Parts: sequence; C-alpha cells; structure tokens
Amino acid sequence: MPTSKTLLVTILSLAAVYCASYCPPSLSQATATTGQSRTAKANQKEWILEQKQLDVGPVTVYLTTDAVKIMVPDSRTQIMAQGPDWKVHCINLTDKTEWVGNMSEFSGTCLFNPFALPVLKETKDMRADGIVKKSGLSCIKYEHVFHPDNLTYTTTEIDVNPKCAELLDRYYFLNHLPNVPVYAIQFRGKPVAMHKEWCERHVLSDLREGLVISLSTKSCRQKPFNAADFSAPQHCRRLPRLVEVAYSNKGKKDMKELIDSIGFSSDGRSKGEVNQKSEISKTAK
Repeated sequence: MPTSKTLLVTILSLAAVYCASYCPPSLSQATATTGQSRTAKANQKEWILEQKQLDVGPVTVYLTTDAVKIMVPDSRTQIMAQGPDWKVHCINLTDKTEWVGNMSEFSGTCLFNPFALPVLKETKDMRADGIVKKSGLSCIKYEHVFHPDNLTYTTTEIDVNPKCAELLDRYYFLNHLPNVPVYAIQFRGKPVAMHKEWCERHVLSDLREGLVISLSTKSCRQKPFNAADFSAPQHCRRLPRLVEVAYSNKGKKDMKELIDSIGFSSDGRSKGEVNQKSEISKTAK
C-alpha cells in the first residue's frame, strides 16, 4: 500500500510533466503579438468615395476591409454594416431612430416603398467585358446579358470584403457583383401596367425614359483607418420597419399635409368640392 510520501512524489511528478507539456507564451512573445496587431491596425486603410445616385442624390461611402458606411446628406440617413455578423444598421440622424436587420432583409427600394421586396439582382445576368479606367479607377466593365445597354463598372483597386459590395448593390439596386460599384448606366422604360388598384405596385416607378447614368463617382481617396468614420450614433430608438426610418417626423408631417390638401375621391374632385356639392344638395332638398 503506497505511503503518503509515495503519493506526494507521484503528484509532484505528474505536475512537472503537465508544466513541461504546457508552456504559456513568454512576455516577449505576447509583446511581439500585440505589436503585430497594432502595426496591422496602423497600416489599415480606408477609402472615401463621393458618389451620386440618380434617385437619392449625393452619397458618401466609407469603406475598409470589413466595414462599409453609406451617408446620404439629403435625407440625413446613415446605412452601415460590418463583420463578422454583417447586420445592417439604417439610422435616421434627424430623429435618432434606427432599423437593424439581416442584409437579406435590406434594399434601397424598401427604404421608400412599403410594398417593395428586398431583392438582390442576380450576378448571372451580367458578363464581364474587359478592364477599363472609370472615374480614375481601374474597373471591370460588365454588361447585362439581355440588355447590353445596361452597364456596371466595379473597381478592382478597392480590396474589401464582398459583403461591402453587396450592401452597395442592394442600396443602389444593381446586379450583385463581387467588387465595389463606381459607375452604372441603365435603360429605363415605361412601367408595365399592373392591376388597377387604389395604390398600384409600380406607384414609385421612375418616369424618366431611355439611357440614364444611375450611378457616378465624383472622387475617391484613401487615408489611414479612422474608427470614428465607421461609428454609429448611440441611444437610437429602434423601429420595426425599414421604411419608417426613411422619413423624419417632419417629413412624415409634410407628407400627411400634402395628402390632406389633395384629398381622395372617386371622381377626381377635391375634398372641399365634394363637401360643398353635398351641402348644396342637402339645402336643395
């Protein structure tokens, strides 16, 4: 039967074996790793693109390896996403309201059209047609398989996660391509007639026809990474529907006043005119 001395010797021997098998990193190794991380962060770059989209006007896009932010000054809207979860945060900076959802639930049309679906236009409909210079950047030119007049130019000079490009494609309603879009030409025709409902599905269709420049890039510059450029306002009130974020409270009030001033009636007359005719009819009786 082993004595207590024998047990103590055995325990100490096992402890020595365990310590030999596990050797934690030395202080110098840990310092070197931290230094490499800081160096990588210091060497990280970001790109700032000043773009113009036909429907929303000027847009400023911030890009870095694993994050993207879209600033729309006219509507005071901020849209951003970053890895690893790539949740989309759409923020109304005027009212401090926010919508958060998966990227598959987001598109630019859903911001303004409550009947729209968050469709991502397919990659297979586009084919590469060479490398050209566009907006001062080296770009791949893509043309639509069925509509060759529809062109999209994506730059190969901005090396970021494809999810960054996907958010831009969803916002600009472009066919999904792996690189950042910088220029696009689209053919816009008359909207196809749908059912004659009180609010038709194509109610927000663009009335401009022919070839239009739907996206252009005015400038692109690179600078050292600044975390503040990818930060979001704090304490925003969460809203359940994306379309609610697009309009500020003032915008909603202006829209309501516009609708009230127009009125709705089946014969196209104004609300005041209908009420006046009704009152005249009652008086005649």
